[in-house]
Amino acid sequence: MRSYTCLPDELTNSHQGESVIIIANGPSTGDFDLTDSFFTENITFGCNRLGEIFKPTYYCLIAGETLAKYQHLVPSSSVFFYSQVMSRRPSFQHVVLTRRGIKVKGSISNRVGPPTMGRLYHGGNSGTWMMHVAYQMGFARFFLLGLDGWSRGGRLHFYGNESVPESIDYTKREKMVEEHLNLFVQGLEREGKGVWNLSQRSVYESAPKCTLEQAKDVVKYPWNSKEKIKC
Repeated sequence: MRSYTCLPDELTNSHQGESVIIIANGPSTGDFDLTDSFFTENITFGCNRLGEIFKPTYYCLIAGETLAKYQHLVPSSSVFFYSQVMSRRPSFQHVVLTRRGIKVKGSISNRVGPPTMGRLYHGGNSGTWMMHVAYQMGFARFFLLGLDGWSRGGRLHFYGNESVPESIDYTKREKMVEEHLNLFVQGLEREGKGVWNLSQRSVYESAPKCTLEQAKDVVKYPWNSKEKIKC
């Protein structure tokens, strides 16, 4: 148990040893039937426009523009997270929050670092931000979906194609996310935990890829089982 967390006390380590599915906005999210029991019967994190097709257990909007555009998509059944850093921006004053909103305190920076209770490293990426919040909640198994990266095929989302402006170079950010994910995987392995990537499109190689059927087999075993399950 760490002495500091960016979450309210009642949420810190509230899911100790459980499995979680992190659903980001990459095109691979559209490759799956989210009505499958794997998604509906396990705890899920989601962000941005996911509310159009799925109701995750925890909903994250970490940027001012996404909160303004997508807060109406947050299901009433979801716990809603937003960042303290975002809440300090002038544009945030125009956003109407609901009583479900939970401010995630602590520093959020475009830096690379291992899992930690006190700081979130996300590289401007909602997927890795959600991973760190879930880590602080004590989850032991992480299944990633939609964390695909934009280096292959351009900037695409499950809800439609979006072209990247020629003036924007995402190469640096892609490298940062990849380095972060590598450290995250290593950190969890040291704790006897694990990460698997459901996305076969993902450009990130740090987390081992697995199929949906393999993921269903993994969650059958206690996370600290002596029998090591690998996809």
